[in-house]
Amino acid sequence: MVPVAEYFKAYRVETRGVGLEIVPFDVCGDLNHLPGNAALDALAQYVEGLPIGYEPIEGWFARLSAPGFLDCTAWDGPHATADEALAAVRETFDVDADGNEHE
Repeated sequence: MVPVAEYFKAYRVETRGVGLEIVPFDVCGDLNHLPGNAALDALAQYVEGLPIGYEPIEGWFARLSAPGFLDCTAWDGPHATADEALAAVRETFDVDADGNEHE
């Protein structure tokens, strides 16, 4: 899998049991118009834990992705630049720019 970076808007979702998870706007849409806990209910289908809070965020996100396949890691971010995002995901997974593991 190789590191990839994208700039987008997302929700940082705090969940019970899993911690923080990132849900891109293009996956769930703009939830700011929903009343009460409806946004948390909507986010529940996109996260592993039980959503207990969220905030909109924007910036550069990175993850490892298998080109031509659906396999990928969770998004990491946001970061100020694409280079920072890629550096963070390479450090997290201990890989180089081509996705090769360091020994």
